[in-house]
Amino acid sequence: MKKIGVYAAMFGYYDDSPRATFPTTLFTDQNVNPPGWNVVNVKAPCRDNSYSSRYYFNQSCLVMPDYEFTIMHSSAAHITASPERFLELLPNGIDIACWKHPHRENVYQEADACIRFGKDKPEIINAQMERYRAEGFPESVVLSACILLVRRNTPELREFETFWWNEVKNGSCRDQLSFDYTRWKLGIPIARIPGDPYLRSDLFKVKSHLSRKKSEKTIAP
Repeated sequence: MKKIGVYAAMFGYYDDSPRATFPTTLFTDQNVNPPGWNVVNVKAPCRDNSYSSRYYFNQSCLVMPDYEFTIMHSSAAHITASPERFLELLPNGIDIACWKHPHRENVYQEADACIRFGKDKPEIINAQMERYRAEGFPESVVLSACILLVRRNTPELREFETFWWNEVKNGSCRDQLSFDYTRWKLGIPIARIPGDPYLRSDLFKVKSHLSRKKSEKTIAP
């Protein structure tokens, strides 16, 4: 039987997480007990809450090492299909499955949106995008939605996650800005989950994050 770990992370605030349909681990520094979740209290790994959450989002092989497969999703969401159903979307030889972003085509459009909506400092995002353009990262690489990732724990995935986290910690906390660059840079193939993650489906349900003070805010992928 395949060992599948479902998890999320939440630092610096309480997001009123919806009831988990399947056993789901929640890494958090908060004293919370949302229904259906297996709460694991941990110390925030970074001084900034956004980066702390991204560390857990990005590093599945390190934070969930005992699982052959992981399903990571926003703490403001839950999966409504069985975890085994998601593995059907991960073909042999592919270590990552995710949705195509339903609203923007590439990382440069995403960068403009992040600046427009104040999701990170413009100087950080612009410097990162300038570097990507200088390296030849093309606009033709389709933007992924990192609100949920299905992953297979392999040496190749560990290499991907190490590279990806290095991009995040040295650049923008908005990890969608570096996910596709990382897979392009390392030549990592991915599988696409069909549909739109933000629409009602039999796979996944997501709600809007609660309003929070900007200093405490961690925005979902």
